[in-house]
Amino acid sequence: MKKFLPAGIILLALVVHSLVFVSYTIDDAYITFTSAKNLAEGYGPVFVPGEHVEATSSFLWACLLAPFELVGIGSMIGSKVLGLLFAVLTVFTALRLLRSLRPSISTPEMTVTGMLLAACSPFILWSMYGMEHGMVAFLLVLAVLLFEEESWRGWGWLSAIPIVLLQMARPEGFIFVILFIVMRVFRMAAGNADRQSYLLRWLLALALPLVIYEAWGMQFYGYLLPNTVAAKVDGSMFSHLKRGILYLTGGRSAVMTYLFLFSLLAAVPVLFARARMDAPVLHRLFLRRFGYLLVLAVVGVQMLFTIFVGGDWMPNGRFLSHVAPLIIIGVVCGVSEILEQMSRVRDAFPGLAPAARGVMTVLAAGFIAWNAYTSERSVNGPVGELQASEEKVLGGTVRYLNRIAHRGDAVACSDIGRMGYYFKGSVIDWWGLADEEIARSGQALGRIRPQTILQRNPRFIVLYSTQPVLSDSSTDYGMATYSRSFMESGEFRRNYRQVFASQFGLRRYHVLFEHVSGAPGRITESSNPAERGD
Repeated sequence: MKKFLPAGIILLALVVHSLVFVSYTIDDAYITFTSAKNLAEGYGPVFVPGEHVEATSSFLWACLLAPFELVGIGSMIGSKVLGLLFAVLTVFTALRLLRSLRPSISTPEMTVTGMLLAACSPFILWSMYGMEHGMVAFLLVLAVLLFEEESWRGWGWLSAIPIVLLQMARPEGFIFVILFIVMRVFRMAAGNADRQSYLLRWLLALALPLVIYEAWGMQFYGYLLPNTVAAKVDGSMFSHLKRGILYLTGGRSAVMTYLFLFSLLAAVPVLFARARMDAPVLHRLFLRRFGYLLVLAVVGVQMLFTIFVGGDWMPNGRFLSHVAPLIIIGVVCGVSEILEQMSRVRDAFPGLAPAARGVMTVLAAGFIAWNAYTSERSVNGPVGELQASEEKVLGGTVRYLNRIAHRGDAVACSDIGRMGYYFKGSVIDWWGLADEEIARSGQALGRIRPQTILQRNPRFIVLYSTQPVLSDSSTDYGMATYSRSFMESGEFRRNYRQVFASQFGLRRYHVLFEHVSGAPGRITESSNPAERGD
């Protein structure tokens, strides 16, 4: 009974924390939900039936959600079930990885680590937010665990499976594929038991499914990278770097960043402890502490990727959520090694180790408390506010359109998640995520030429404004700047009339326009039919 008690406590804490976020689903997740629905209906993993455009950021996540669509449960519920499942698998796989990296670690230390993982707000939120991050976190931890175990044995190929799946799970999956190949080569160069035949078999197990997957993607979509990559390329490299650094060092990403920096400092005693200092550097790094080095490398690569793409606006450190478990494992490994080294000098400094353990206990409690506060503030702050706004404005708009629209009608909008999943007509994404022409022609991220949209004759268009009525003076701030080109179009002014405006946030309104031939006239914000439920 005592053996299973710590695991039960960790599991209970994880489930309770997950339930905090179970009712929240970000609009972006519905893009993948739509791909899953179309896959289940036989159209393939696409956003618009008949258009071979990879709009989802995770082909694998769409495939896993498709069975839930097939049996009528739906992707939203499916994403919660799978999110919780992958969160549980990630935590206990991470604990097994910790045991592999630190065989001498005690049961209380393992329990504390499990509680740290279960308390980690970015990891839990994004596992339950409808998107693929919990699955990606599991694949990363599993890949590191299997890879490290195979390296010590000198044979095996199972680690190739989660590495391949990472490529199918995220657009940046290829950077992890490259990283693992580089680490495999360096491990062999260090002179361990790895044989060349093992390397070739492992590379074959990695390359064969990757080639098949990429060849299929080229044949089905026409491009190696998802359409979302082309749609999000924006700004200079300098601006990306600046935003990325600010993203990692500010807001709720900062704590995870500083924990990683601490693990890098702790890596010095971990990597070189009890190593023969006259041995080659590669031998000390890639043989004695290979698994720990691999953990740091995976997190470091994700950090660099985050800097180069400039981060994003989403709450609770989305770009670090799937490496957060590895950050915690890295910190625990470093702390455990430092405490062990302190214990070796207890005769000279008898109070050093107990004092250090006391400090670490306080810091661990502080981390758990900070994450509890972050979760509470997320629910009553950005996550809760975003959910309420998306449901009121985006959900309300699509419900209204479904009452007045016909199957053949099209709506052009940029927040396409709920619209694509629930609207009975077709959706034109003027942001570019789900529209190949816009994304590949450099019009993405709002730099749209209205003619590209107008020539497709959508009955409805949704634009942004800083005021309840879209005008020349209401497109000078924030998201509303992306509507300016429409207001400058004579064709748009002649043929479309405002129906209503819904307030999404401070100085942000979503304004619905309808083609003049069918427009009921202008409706004031206070009589918004989407919000009244008419």
